[in-house]
This record gives sequence, structure tokens and C-alpha cells, in this order.
Amino acid sequence: MTQFRRMAAVLTLAFALTVIGACSGNGAETAATEDFPHMGVAEMNTLLADSQGKPAIVVFWTTWCPACKQQLPELEKLLAERGDDISILTVSLDEKREALEKFYAGKKPALPTYWGDGELARAYEVQAIPKLVAFDRDGKVVFSRPGAFPLGMLRKLADQIAGN
Repeated sequence: MTQFRRMAAVLTLAFALTVIGACSGNGAETAATEDFPHMGVAEMNTLLADSQGKPAIVVFWTTWCPACKQQLPELEKLLAERGDDISILTVSLDEKREALEKFYAGKKPALPTYWGDGELARAYEVQAIPKLVAFDRDGKVVFSRPGAFPLGMLRKLADQIAGN
């Protein structure tokens, strides 16, 4: 019976240490994961399925890309104008999530911002950045082009995909 009690004590201690370790994990890492959730193919499909009936604009970008940095304020303006009609989100393709943390330096992004992976980039044929992909109300890709787009063009695209 003594050996059984020792085994139970060891297992209980191991479980307690695991729970304590999980609860006291790196808070910065947890915050970054919440601020910049992972976006893979499955997550994108789920997001599009959950927003049926609402068109979406997705921009793939990186923090080191000058044209991408120019595109973000235009998207923020469009979100302020049309956020009720269309979903607008960005997917960073930076190799490490830390690049997003450094780019935003503790500020909350004005746009929903995700951290994407290579599989997602391949699925949407991202070969140059920024790349804008627009989805209609049914989640079907209706526009997919690289480049930074001025607000006027983004408005016209928003009108087209929203059916205005």
C-alpha cells in the first residue's frame, strides 16, 4: 500500500505542477496570441462560413513592407465608413508573431489583425504583398490582386461586393 501512496503522491504533485505552470505561463505570449490570433486555412474557412451574408476584404501583408504600411490607414478609413456592411481584416505573413508585437508596440490595431501561415498564403496564391482578396456574401473570391489600393478604389470594391 505504501508504494501505491507514493505513486499517487507523485502523480498528484506532477498534476499540480502542470496546472501551476499553465496558469503562470508567459503573460506576454498569451496576450500576443489573443491580440494576433493564428489564421490558417481552416480558420479562414470558419471565419468566412460564420460571416455568411456579409462580404469581406482580407489583406495579406508584413510589417517590413512599405506598401503594406501605406495600405493599412486606407483600410482603417474604409472600416470606419463601411464596417457595418463588410468585414475587413488583415493577415500578417511575418515569420514570427513577435514582429506584429513590435510593429504595434503595445497599441491595439484598428483593424482585426491575424498572424497567418505559409499554408494560408499558398491557398490564396500570395506571391507579392500586400495582396487584397475580396469575398462576396457567399464567401466566394471575387477579387484577388497584389498591390496597395487607394481609398477611392477600396470604396468602389466595397460597393461592388456589398451589392450597392
